[in-house]
Amino acid sequence: MTSPQPTVSSGRHVAHFDGACEPRNPGGFGGWGFVICDPSGVEVSTGSGLLPKGPEMTNNVAEYTAALECLRAWIGLERPGGIVIHGDSKLVIEQMSRRWQVKQGAYVAVYRELRALVDAAKPDVAWEWVSRDLNARADELSKRELIQHGVVIAKR
Repeated sequence: MTSPQPTVSSGRHVAHFDGACEPRNPGGFGGWGFVICDPSGVEVSTGSGLLPKGPEMTNNVAEYTAALECLRAWIGLERPGGIVIHGDSKLVIEQMSRRWQVKQGAYVAVYRELRALVDAAKPDVAWEWVSRDLNARADELSKRELIQHGVVIAKR
């Protein structure tokens, strides 16, 4: 499967993250994925993983986990300059940009961990929403992880 190239931003690294809860949301397995590209669009890091099935597993938990793992990888790269982190989850982008309040839900613990990492590391991070079609590579990584573990992706 060929995916569109992640969005490129002049002078800054760009990341894309995505998460999914399958075969049902809530209560399925969580898959997460991210890709980090240098300012020219070349992938410098990718990651993906599987979260256990359970009643507390949701798309939001998987999305926040993807964003958390993406930021951890970015910090570990020790690259100069900042990063723009793109996602197709309005909830994650708006809450991490501090435009929306964090209320309640299974994702709140992961949000707090991500917020603490941002606050402690003080990386130069911008959060930007993108449409799903521009987030295809991260989506591919999150779904691939689910498929590799035998999770059926629901047709929606």
